[in-house]
Amino acid sequence: MNMSQQIGTTLTRLQRFDSEKAGDLKATIQLILIGHEGGKFVLHINEGQIKVGRGQAHSPDLALTMASEDFLAIMRGEADPMKMIITGQIGVEGDRLLAMRLKSILLDD
Repeated sequence: MNMSQQIGTTLTRLQRFDSEKAGDLKATIQLILIGHEGGKFVLHINEGQIKVGRGQAHSPDLALTMASEDFLAIMRGEADPMKMIITGQIGVEGDRLLAMRLKSILLDD
């Protein structure tokens, strides 16, 4: 599977997140993946549901910028996103508390 397919599959899996963990969260997240097969993606979380698509978010609550390979490593559980934020591997603009909360909402613990 090439990187583009891996990213697509991973983003599709996000739609099966645990809605109870999200609670009443309402947020728009801009995900910017750079490097090979990167792109801009938007995650809308509202009323226990998530919608994922390509594109540019209008006034996102949070913007995350990272290498495509790092995104896949995080989603496979091979990398710690909090450490990557601290070391600057992930750029964060906006609501940093939301960034910390995303780990428990989107990733299986």
